[in-house]
Amino acid sequence: MSKHHPDLMLCRKLPGIAIGRLCEKDDGKCPICDSYVRPATLVRICEECNFGSSGGKCIICGGQGVSDAYYCAECTRLEKDRDGCPKVVNLGASRTDLAYLRKARNQQQHSAKKNSVVDGSAGGCTLAGSSICSPVRSSSLTLIPISVSVWIKSAVSRVLITPPSPRSMLSPSVHSEN
Repeated sequence: MSKHHPDLMLCRKLPGIAIGRLCEKDDGKCPICDSYVRPATLVRICEECNFGSSGGKCIICGGQGVSDAYYCAECTRLEKDRDGCPKVVNLGASRTDLAYLRKARNQQQHSAKKNSVVDGSAGGCTLAGSSICSPVRSSSLTLIPISVSVWIKSAVSRVLITPPSPRSMLSPSVHSEN
């Protein structure tokens, strides 16, 4: 994991007798180089990383451990298995950023729910006994009656379009050429 994410910090204390575990997502992965080929040496972690609630957790992501962790043959050959406890002790920048984005998104959704007024049972706009209201979405949900005038939502504002008056339809427009 530390190969692809240089911001992750590993414990690197003297390993004890506790065996490192991996979650279902990271099962079979070498904790140093992320390789899935030729598992060779069992991973040992320090007693502090195996103490209390962190015992039995994944050494890479902190999820529920389901299988034992193994170093790959190449990391064993290069003696990277002797560098100390390989448990990741910090979250890393990408996970931290994700947590802040989730928090901001939840706050926006909460404020949007708080500010919006949703009332689907508003009455009062009827024509000949039938309801002809249509909802139009804006910052809050509003009901607008459809009648002779039609409301059209534009990007800037709502524009009222009315049919031409009968008087303007009867008289032709005269353009004088001067």
